[in-house]
Amino acid sequence: MSVLSSVQKKKKGGTGGSAAGLAVRVKRALAEKTRKTLSDGGLLDKGRQIVPEGEFILIPVLGRKKGLDIVERDLPLQAPHSQSLEKLLSGIIPNGEKFSKSFDIVGTVGILDIPSLPKESQKFAALALRKVYPNLTCISTRAGIIEDEFRVRPLKKIWGAKMETTHNENGVRLKLDPSKVYFSPRQASERKRIASLVGKNETILVMFAGCGPYSILIAKEHPDCFVYSIEKNPKGAKYLSENVKLNKISLNSEAISGDVRKIVPKLAKRGLLFDRILMPLPKDAENFLDLVLPISKKGTVVHFYSFGRDFSNAEAIISEKLPGARILNSQKCGDIAPGKFRLVFDIEL
Repeated sequence: MSVLSSVQKKKKGGTGGSAAGLAVRVKRALAEKTRKTLSDGGLLDKGRQIVPEGEFILIPVLGRKKGLDIVERDLPLQAPHSQSLEKLLSGIIPNGEKFSKSFDIVGTVGILDIPSLPKESQKFAALALRKVYPNLTCISTRAGIIEDEFRVRPLKKIWGAKMETTHNENGVRLKLDPSKVYFSPRQASERKRIASLVGKNETILVMFAGCGPYSILIAKEHPDCFVYSIEKNPKGAKYLSENVKLNKISLNSEAISGDVRKIVPKLAKRGLLFDRILMPLPKDAENFLDLVLPISKKGTVVHFYSFGRDFSNAEAIISEKLPGARILNSQKCGDIAPGKFRLVFDIEL
């Protein structure tokens, strides 16, 4: 039996990406009760994800029902559990070959974590992933650790066309090439959380903005706010500018190409003071905390990210560099190694 035939006999999962359809919009307090009622009644669309939208929860449904607040929304498709890939690979990858079942889907690009597998086994793994996500146009593997100043992870193509793609997330579209600009789809819920905290008429600065996942979402969900975004990577800055146009938020956002260290003082000279400052650069972000105070005012909220095994080291840095600041919230928002986490601190100045 050929490898292709073997894979075709396996159970298929979802297709990745997102899809438009109907959803019930319900207050958070009623979400679980509503979900169960819809599920029991056969109306719950199990192929799309339940997502937050401000003070509401959107629950995907297969049809309309009287008495419910029905809206049309583009919601993410349910991704099959990573165990699906592991099952597909069992019997295809030779016994004894160790591999990571971890993978990411960025638009139509699949990113596996199997650099140590032989080339032939990598091709088999790519074939298996294509069966789980048949809409993919390119599959690559992580090929090393992030070392360059732009935080771009080395990727090696296993199959398919170019890596440039459009990724749908939280109702926004992000054009990017994951081999040229840093982007992690695993932070989608964290980006949504930050956007939900934004108040009316805020002036917001996003440092290290990348292709704009935080900036675009905030500007689109809060048209009364104005978002300034800074990205040093020229290719990332190019995608940032393109995504501003793609999501039609030119009226309430400004994309700036350049080094945060040089750009922020210029913003200060313009007299800009920010209500909210995002620093989504976990590695070495503490080296830029000195830029915050000159562009802040009483009550400014800073979202500071760091890597660590616990919160204590980052808390000490915050206390030293932002004297008098109050940590409103601190939490883990992903792990990067056994016992080491991506941490976020919501800080009020």
